[in-house]
Amino acid sequence: MKILIYGEQEECSRIQENLLSHPQMQQLAPEFRCRSQFDEFYIQLVDYAPELIIVAADGADGMEGVRRSRRVLPDTPIFWFSDDRYFGSEAYRLDCTYFSVKPVCPAKYDQALSRLLLSGGM
Repeated sequence: MKILIYGEQEECSRIQENLLSHPQMQQLAPEFRCRSQFDEFYIQLVDYAPELIIVAADGADGMEGVRRSRRVLPDTPIFWFSDDRYFGSEAYRLDCTYFSVKPVCPAKYDQALSRLLLSGGM
């Protein structure tokens, strides 16, 4: 499973670690790519064609990452982890598979993956 993460490198590493600890994710042999710059992230949306997008960039950068993801890959599941709880309604409007306010604990990763499994995204 190809997973593209948009966020700072430290956060990307934490997300990868948490996802890899989930038994069902291990079975999918995930391949991760992480981008911290929007332009690089956008190029990867087109060139890499991920099967799961995780946006962990803060503020308007994160919102624009989700919006662009939805435009480029309208059917790809998106997890959005934001520093602003008020983006929750925008996450709903953009049909994100999962939204959570940071910091994200391991239980929230489990919830996100469960929601992805229920939606048939994996």
